[in-house]
Amino acid sequence: MLVRTLVALTALTLPAVPACLQLGPDAATTDVADVASHHDVHTADGVADAALTLGALSITAPIVATETPEPRASVIEDDRDVVDGLDAGAVSTPAGELPLDHWVAVFEARHEVEVGAVLDGTEPGMPAPPEGWFGVIHGGDLVLANEAPESWWGGPAAFLERGEDHGRYVIERAVREASLPDSHRAWLGREVRLFDRRGEVCVARVDGLALRSELIDDNKALWGDEAPFGDAPDRAGQDPDVAWDDGGHMLLGALTTVRGDCAGAVFATAGERPAPTVLAPAKADGRLKRQALAAFRALPAWAEIQADYEATLRGLEETHAPASWDRYAETRPTVARFRAKSGREVVLVTADSVDGCGSPGGQLSAVFEVTREGRKVALKPVYAQPWAPTLTGFVDLDGDGVLEGIGDGTPAAIHTLTPAEAPIRGAVEIPDLTDYGCPC
Repeated sequence: MLVRTLVALTALTLPAVPACLQLGPDAATTDVADVASHHDVHTADGVADAALTLGALSITAPIVATETPEPRASVIEDDRDVVDGLDAGAVSTPAGELPLDHWVAVFEARHEVEVGAVLDGTEPGMPAPPEGWFGVIHGGDLVLANEAPESWWGGPAAFLERGEDHGRYVIERAVREASLPDSHRAWLGREVRLFDRRGEVCVARVDGLALRSELIDDNKALWGDEAPFGDAPDRAGQDPDVAWDDGGHMLLGALTTVRGDCAGAVFATAGERPAPTVLAPAKADGRLKRQALAAFRALPAWAEIQADYEATLRGLEETHAPASWDRYAETRPTVARFRAKSGREVVLVTADSVDGCGSPGGQLSAVFEVTREGRKVALKPVYAQPWAPTLTGFVDLDGDGVLEGIGDGTPAAIHTLTPAEAPIRGAVEIPDLTDYGCPC
C-alpha cells in the first residue's frame, strides 16, 4: 500500500501587526513523500500482509499479486466561454504498490448489492456509495469525518507542524481501522472524482487513512508573553496529545492521483456517481448586471436593511449619506455570473457597506437563477441572506436541481442554499484559538 507522510512547511515569520488587525489564517498545502520506515511481511490463513509504519501512521493491508491495469485517458470537454486553462489531455499513471484491481475486489466484497437495483443514483448493479459520498479536500486529502472518537485512535500522537505557518499546529496519529464504521473503511481503494470551482480536474484513489487534529493559535506571535486575556500556552513545546485535544479532529483519506492534475481541488465525489453540475465563473454583460441589481433591490431582505439604514441615519442626523444602504461608505454592490456547460446559469449579487462598529451600512448576498427566452432574461430568487458566507462558486452535487454554494478560503466549506440561509453541508472544523483583541 502506498503510505503517505506530510513534510512540514518551511517556517514563515509573521510580522508584528496592530492589535486590532483581524487576521485570517491561510491553510497551507502539505507536501507528500511516499516513504516507509519499515516493511514487515507476515502470513495468516495463507494471506500475506504488509505492515508499514511512518511517523504516527501504521497501516496494514493484504498484498495480492495482479496485473496493473492500463491507465485510462481522460478528456475534459472545454467551453472557452466558461472554462479557461484546463488541460484537455492531462493523464497520469496510477502510483502505489497495490493495483486498482485489488482494491476494486476488496470494495465489491464489502458492498454486495442486488443486480438491477438502482442505489442513490448509481447504475444498476453498482456498489452503493459509502455514507457521506462526497467530501471537501484539505491539504490534498479527502475529509471523511470531522469527529474522531478515541476508539478510532491507533497510536500516539505526533506533531507534523508546530506553528511555523501563522500559528497552524497539525498533529497526526494512526487509525485503528478495525474500529471504524464500515462506511468509512469502504473508502479504501475507492476511486473519487475531484473538482475545483470550474469543474472536474482529476480522478484519484483513496490509498490510506489517517487521523489528524488541527488548530490555529497565533497568540505567541501576536502578543509574546503579554496576551491580553491570560497566558498563551507554549504550543510548540506541548505534549502532542495535549495539543490534539484542543484541535479539530478529522479522519482523512490519503489520495493518489490516477489521472489528471489534482492541484487546487475543492471537493470530491464517489467515482461511480454521476458527475455533479459545476457552475463556473463567466462574464456578465452590463444589461444583466443592471437587471440583477434591480432584482436585488426588490428583495424583502434588502428593504429590511434599507429601513434600518434610514432610521439609523435619522438618529445620527446624517444628511449627506447615499439614498440606499448598499452605496454607503463609497461602496457598490458586485454582480458575478456563473454558468454550467449544460447552460444552467446564476448571478450572485453581494453588497457590504459596513464601515466599522456602529456603521449604518449593511451586508446582503443573493443568488438568482437566470432563464433566457430569445432576448428576454428572467431572474428568479434562489437565496438571500444578510451576513452571509462569501461564496465563490456553485455546484449541484446531487443532480436534484438544488444548488450548493462553494465558500472562499482553503479548505472551502460547501453550503446548501435555501431561500434565507446557507447551512454548511461539508467543511473542515479547525478551531482558531488566537485572541485577536478587537472588541467593539
